[in-house]
Amino acid sequence: MKKTKAPLVLFGFLGILVSCIVISIMVALKNPAIEDHTYFASKKELDYQINDLLKEQNWFLKNHKFFLKINQKTIELIPPYFKKSNDQDLKLKISKKHIIILSIQGNPLQKFKIHSYLEKINSTEERLDLGDSSAFEIFVSQRGRYKMIIMLEYERNSKPKRLFFEKEILVF
Repeated sequence: MKKTKAPLVLFGFLGILVSCIVISIMVALKNPAIEDHTYFASKKELDYQINDLLKEQNWFLKNHKFFLKINQKTIELIPPYFKKSNDQDLKLKISKKHIIILSIQGNPLQKFKIHSYLEKINSTEERLDLGDSSAFEIFVSQRGRYKMIIMLEYERNSKPKRLFFEKEILVF
């Protein structure tokens, strides 16, 4: 009778597979996902409200356009869920004042308010609050990658709505 090594190979493969699963679970438990509060809510809350968020963003994109003007260059802002992966970063020079103007085209919004923030990507530094104005200056003194988060609040059908836009900035 001929001896076959198939059961030995099968049990070896299954042993390696189970070991990989156990190791990945151990790594995940030791290094949990960091809650970054990018949209001023936990990821769990965002997952729960994602359908409403996408529906509101679609409505906004059909009826309005949101622009960021910086140093005479105008860029149309799109909500993060609709951005294309080849979206170009905004490049700014270090230690220079940059004037930023935010504007909306389309039907007027009720109880409209803009609030802007600037945060350094992959850093433990606090998020910089740029204020409630649609025109402001920023001065960045460190090189690196930043993300400008713009929170747009308004009222539609007597319900408060909130949208977020973001633009990555490369300071060199």
